[in-house]
Amino acid sequence: TLQTRDGSAYLVRDRATPDGGRAVVFTDITEKTRAETALARAQNALNETRSQAQQQTGYLADLTRRLDQASAEADSAKTTLLRTMSHEMKTPLNAIIGFSDLLRSSPERFGPAQVAEYAGLIHQGGQNMLRLINQILDLTKIAAGRFELSRGGVDVGMVLMSAREANEAAAELKDISFVLDDCGSGMMVDADECALRSMVGHLVENAVTFTHRGGEIRLSLTRTGKRVRIVVADNGPGIASHELERILRPFEQAPPQSGEPLQGAGLGLTLVKALAELHEGDLEVESALGEGFSATIDLPAA
Repeated sequence: TLQTRDGSAYLVRDRATPDGGRAVVFTDITEKTRAETALARAQNALNETRSQAQQQTGYLADLTRRLDQASAEADSAKTTLLRTMSHEMKTPLNAIIGFSDLLRSSPERFGPAQVAEYAGLIHQGGQNMLRLINQILDLTKIAAGRFELSRGGVDVGMVLMSAREANEAAAELKDISFVLDDCGSGMMVDADECALRSMVGHLVENAVTFTHRGGEIRLSLTRTGKRVRIVVADNGPGIASHELERILRPFEQAPPQSGEPLQGAGLGLTLVKALAELHEGDLEVESALGEGFSATIDLPAA
């Protein structure tokens, strides 16, 4: 086949003649060649289209699977939220309504000591409900990108001291002691003070709640370059290392010790991590069964 520069194509036949000469015959096959070329291009385009269609089919199948998984997770989260809210709100509400009904229906039956006791239980129930509602509202604002920080230099040592003082009474009831390592004033972080107090308060309260009687809680601060690490560690029962990732998710809690009920709604660590990440920081947790629990907030220094 001979093809010229202008795109014409010829089939060349070269044959010997009886008289010893040669006969060369040129047959114009330009249209045929063009048709074959166009067909080949169309076939290549079709093959490429099929390949892209197969890729898109795989992508759509993967997307469908992901959407189904997300839908299942959303349904599970909704169920968990409703179950948790039902339990965590009904329990204090029952106490509030029950004790207030007693005081309202027969106030003359109770002396000052009993009135004070019942009022304290009503107050505690209200505080528990308020804390749960605040945690849910804060997490909702963070998820929606509407949680506003008012950042500035905050003395993190003073925040640790305040958290210890706020939980000292509860710690004394369980003979738990606090050990402070390098927690003096003067170490500053760039943070929203209210958010920082919430983060540290949650961690110290958790440590008091889950540490056994006679245990120890250690508070410490370290600065490395432009980062400050706030550590709240206890020598309580700890949890298995494979549970650490799970307990950072909303409404997830560590498996209870034998005979002990679950405590709280499982939002504290989730909120601490979310607030730390808003500050360009992080929450790290370390634990093993029987070896205590350590939580570290990493934040930018002021």
